[in-house]
Amino acid sequence: MQPDKKILKTYIWLSLLSIIGVAWLQWPRLGDPYRVDEDFRTFYWFAKFQNPALFSHDPDQGMRYVEILRPWGKPFLTSIFSLGYDFLFYAAGFVFEPILFSKLLPFILMPITVLYVFEFGRLVRDHNTSLVLGIGFLLFNLAASSAVSVLNGLQRSFALTFMVVLLYYLQAQKYKSAVVATLVAALFYPPASVLMLATWGLAALPSLRLSHIGVWLQSRAVVHLGLAVILTGVILSASVIHLLGVFDAFTNPAQTAPEGLAEASDVKTEPSDSLFTNPVYGPGGSVELFYVFPLVGRGGIVDLGEDLINLLILLALSGLIVLVQGRAAFKLPQVVWAMLIATLVMFVAAWFVALIINNFLLYLPSRYTRVGLFLFLFLFFGVNIIDFVKEAPGLLRRNPRRLVWLVAGIELVILGLILFYPTESATISGLNMKWLLGLTGLLFSVLGVALYRRPPASPAQSSRPATLSPLTKGVIGLIGAICVIGWLTYASILTEVSYLNPPSEERALFNFLSTLPTDAVIAGTPCAINSVELFARRSVLFSCEQSHGDSRAIRTALMAYYAADTQTIGQFCAEYGVNYLVIDRQSYSPEYLAQNDIYFEPYNHELLSVIARQDRFILADLPDEIKLFQNGPIYVVECAQLNKVD
Repeated sequence: MQPDKKILKTYIWLSLLSIIGVAWLQWPRLGDPYRVDEDFRTFYWFAKFQNPALFSHDPDQGMRYVEILRPWGKPFLTSIFSLGYDFLFYAAGFVFEPILFSKLLPFILMPITVLYVFEFGRLVRDHNTSLVLGIGFLLFNLAASSAVSVLNGLQRSFALTFMVVLLYYLQAQKYKSAVVATLVAALFYPPASVLMLATWGLAALPSLRLSHIGVWLQSRAVVHLGLAVILTGVILSASVIHLLGVFDAFTNPAQTAPEGLAEASDVKTEPSDSLFTNPVYGPGGSVELFYVFPLVGRGGIVDLGEDLINLLILLALSGLIVLVQGRAAFKLPQVVWAMLIATLVMFVAAWFVALIINNFLLYLPSRYTRVGLFLFLFLFFGVNIIDFVKEAPGLLRRNPRRLVWLVAGIELVILGLILFYPTESATISGLNMKWLLGLTGLLFSVLGVALYRRPPASPAQSSRPATLSPLTKGVIGLIGAICVIGWLTYASILTEVSYLNPPSEERALFNFLSTLPTDAVIAGTPCAINSVELFARRSVLFSCEQSHGDSRAIRTALMAYYAADTQTIGQFCAEYGVNYLVIDRQSYSPEYLAQNDIYFEPYNHELLSVIARQDRFILADLPDEIKLFQNGPIYVVECAQLNKVD
């Protein structure tokens, strides 16, 4: 982009607006080291950039990240799947803590993305459209959840940015810049680069003519696409090789682990069952594919229900635009349609490969649709909204009943969500969003009845230009302001769903655990230690968040947590080198056990069948004198002290 002096002020105002919008959401979290996107827990190992002695006995080393041996200096620490993202945090580690830096990233990504969206709008339409796209992208992103957002500071937060950048460069025919954008995307978030290449390829296909295939192959777009495919393949080959285990001989130097801890597990990370019969992927499993089949889940169109609601909002707005503008609404740039087709192709391809080889080699299908569908619907809305506003009043005067069909469709969607969407997933910050959906449905019902009963205007009335009184304009402005405020309030509530904010007792636990030796290995009630690795920076055998894939360790640990004698617990601690146990006494209460939901399947069912007739759990009644820490129902004990319990 080459800024024009006439729009330089617009750049500045859009950048400031983006920063203010990000600050509005991030400000309460910036000064709190415990408030961060929940998925950032998988990057706990970034702490090793600043202190290599941490996590010396980490069961996740070699799976989530590796140490590549170098002839000089310390081993190179990386996840291999996102070299650029890892290096970015490594470089920032000289100044910022990883958690803080993840919350600062949106202040950079959001303005960049908004400016590229603005420039794309200038290319395809006009200045007003570009403003709508830029500001609209910011507003919709503020209400996007962890899955579709540039706000969370994760790898996937770069996906929308790279996709928007590619669309701009393809539309502007700046193919060298498009190659660079694709390669950088491959370094940060591989699914984004794959979707970008598919979009680029489909955008170039319409120019193909069999009689001119030689000229087509030599075109700038195809030549640069071929270069991008080759170079991206080279970058992603490291990830594929790592998945195949070829790097195993060159990574992860031998660790001085306790006996049994360093032994290779004979249990595969993913059981050999098919995706649809494997309990890990089914209801109650740790990697549940569908929460609402076939829309919501890791194998669905979107990951989270909140993203589905955002898509439905965009879909409803797009349907209203189609009713008003008809076929004219579909006159979008070729690259936008190419992105939509590429999104659907990659979604199907990811599922096809997974069903054939029983492995998500092309990553989870939802990783493609959650970016491509959101961006397509947003661009469809943003490019057409100005024409819609101009034409809608005339349509309402001529044929208001035409909009009844849209209202009826929205009512059906709302009714379906109220009836079939899980209530626990619809509850945000204690508020059941189904009540809000019900109120929205009631308002649309009133609107539908009013439109249906209103007689169409006469031809003479329809031909008159719409004139609004000052009072009407004021009312419209007030309604618009209320809608914006309501949307921003909705955004702040929605984003809290995906952000950690542990209570005071958990924070006290993290502070205590951080005082333990750096080589300590911690186990205990799985969900009570979810964030120990990130906040206390100590190794965890496994948790509800990090299962580490060792089925035998999980089974043995769960049996030990609910054992009736200390001997079973002692044997478990010795076998897996566990030093300390974190216990949540509430997990032994009759009310908790009655829920039949202790851990993920298939382990949950196995454990319940064993403890069904058990009357005593030794870890639930430990004497206070051996507890190193206690705050409410949570306490910490040292495995070596358990032999003092009768």
